[in-house]
Amino acid sequence: MKKLLITLTAMVLSLSSFAQSGLDKALSKAKKENKLVFVDTYFTGCIPCEQMDRDVFPNAVVSKEMEKNFVMLKVNVFTEKLGDTIKVQHILNGFPTFLVLNSDGNLVSSVSGFKDPGDLISFLDNAKIRAKKGQSHLGYSSTYNEKDYPAFYLEFAKTRKGITPQILKEYSDQLKDFKAKNSLLPFLIARTTNEKVSAEILKDYNGYANLYGEEVLQPVVDRALTAAAQNKLNSSSSKADFDAFLASYQSKFPADRWKINLQTLGSKLYLEMKKDTIGYLNFAISNPVLLPISFYCFGKYSSC
Repeated sequence: MKKLLITLTAMVLSLSSFAQSGLDKALSKAKKENKLVFVDTYFTGCIPCEQMDRDVFPNAVVSKEMEKNFVMLKVNVFTEKLGDTIKVQHILNGFPTFLVLNSDGNLVSSVSGFKDPGDLISFLDNAKIRAKKGQSHLGYSSTYNEKDYPAFYLEFAKTRKGITPQILKEYSDQLKDFKAKNSLLPFLIARTTNEKVSAEILKDYNGYANLYGEEVLQPVVDRALTAAAQNKLNSSSSKADFDAFLASYQSKFPADRWKINLQTLGSKLYLEMKKDTIGYLNFAISNPVLLPISFYCFGKYSSC
């Protein structure tokens, strides 16, 4: 029995090493050629992923840009061992998710969903600018070690099971440094928050956005702001009440991100609390925002 356990352990370690080797080779090649690593995470049956392969990556401008400045790594997150690693190490809340890493393995930029050639080139250009400035999202580990993550998070990242509000409360209650590497991953992957985490993020949005990225952080921000609105506003709240509430949070966010938050908060007050569709439409017209439309799959069991 002891010999069997040793053999099984060796096999697991071997598979893990094999999985990591594909990424290690890409990082090594990127360092040697002074390029970035572009990781395309997908799964078989993901329609937006197939559209990227068929309509976007073969595009002449895209393929030229990829060849010149990136080492491309394609990872099936449900059939490859490296997929399990990436699902833990990074936040993949939809597919495809594209990760840009520097040659040290640090996350420079990430984005989810179908991107047409123009949008993808814009994303790549922004990633190059960030990399040139030495910028990366340091909330994520650059290398993978299971010991760096809570056991319940590891389970959820691989199975989408195992996270409950009580577990998250116990976790945040014992968390000493909310800005330590990987600290907020359990909340980011579950797209949720609690009172303690909301207070931390709303106190320093820019700091947490720098650590994890605006797109990944946005669902948690939405939850935090709507919870705050629930506490401060009600169906009888006046426009003056709403304006005062908005003024108390506006300065915490960049202008472009605040426009997105306004839509979330306007929907909360007018549609959910007041049941006032006309009021919401008037508010939305007064606070226009061009939201990017992304088509993506949530997982292999989703309808997409």
